[in-house]
Amino acid sequence: MSEVALGVGHKTPSSFNKAVRLALGLSPTALRAASAPERRELVARLAARPRADPELPPLRLSRTPEMRRRPARRFIYARELGTYSEVAPLAWSRLSAKLGASGISMRAHERVGVSYDDPHAVSEELLRYDAGLVVAPGVKAPPGTSVGRLEGGDYAVFEHCGSYRHIERAFAHLFAGWVVRSGARVRPAPCLELYRNQAIDVPEHELLTELLIPVESSR
Repeated sequence: MSEVALGVGHKTPSSFNKAVRLALGLSPTALRAASAPERRELVARLAARPRADPELPPLRLSRTPEMRRRPARRFIYARELGTYSEVAPLAWSRLSAKLGASGISMRAHERVGVSYDDPHAVSEELLRYDAGLVVAPGVKAPPGTSVGRLEGGDYAVFEHCGSYRHIERAFAHLFAGWVVRSGARVRPAPCLELYRNQAIDVPEHELLTELLIPVESSR
């Protein structure tokens, strides 16, 4: 391990150990002891981690999640395909227009953004994003929208404060950081965005969004 540390430019094995822990959430010894698929996944996530951009503001995210169980919910939604940060505004704009024409108030319902696919495993043009409202069974979907069901389950819930433009970056940060460090088992369900205030009420930098990562139950 000392030879590896010196070979990649570290003056001491301890500094190399610290760097690996910060990047991957485990020690070099533990990394070497992991299975080949586990090592490939860790290295792939590290390679895919967004590089620091001096023009981007630091993310304002809660450090530790609240573990929460959500029941199944019915929702009306508009779907767009493509890079999440680009198509999410389109989906919300289309949903707002369709709901407005039908007299359904967005303020009266829980708003939820739903991202189904891993950007590192699915082509950009096939990424699915839904902009939706949680509604009661009797509420009909307006023309141009769809009705679906969000299955219930356990979630790790983080609070994000700031522009919606940084939500995709925040999720990438959480998957490359907290998910890896905590060893959380992500279950096959979409990630959710729950909007706790609105842009017409507060400045953009004060927007509050809960980011929900679906995890296996520990109960």
